[in-house]
Amino acid sequence: MKNLNLVIEELKDLLNEKIKKYNLPVLSGNTIRIGKILVRENKNQDFVVIDTEKNISIAKTFSKVAAIATAKNCVDPFKINLIKTYDAQIEKHYNDLQFYNAVIGSTEDEARKEALEIRVEFSKSKIDAAKYALDRIILDDIR
Repeated sequence: MKNLNLVIEELKDLLNEKIKKYNLPVLSGNTIRIGKILVRENKNQDFVVIDTEKNISIAKTFSKVAAIATAKNCVDPFKINLIKTYDAQIEKHYNDLQFYNAVIGSTEDEARKEALEIRVEFSKSKIDAAKYALDRIILDDIR
């Protein structure tokens, strides 16, 4: 049993070392920590990125993936602007989906339903593309 406990401690040390090296996100309760940066969801269901050293809010995002990308790239203004663009796309198409689904549920016109279902699929694909791009930004430095 002593060997197992020793191996577990060595594994924890190794993981903590890699987390620091690659700035991997660590989930603790409802907070995500990436180095000195925290990501928290606020009451409005937005996400806030906070620098704990300077005790300031860095950014506010609509999606969690954009908040994590911002936290990992908070020193690069070009990437921050790119992240904000993708986050705005996610927010716009998410709101469009809410509208389209509400209209689909309330209309009896089959032609209008079909047209809106096409728009729903288009918005879903745009959200997926933006999330994929943000995932690439997050995982860029790990390779």
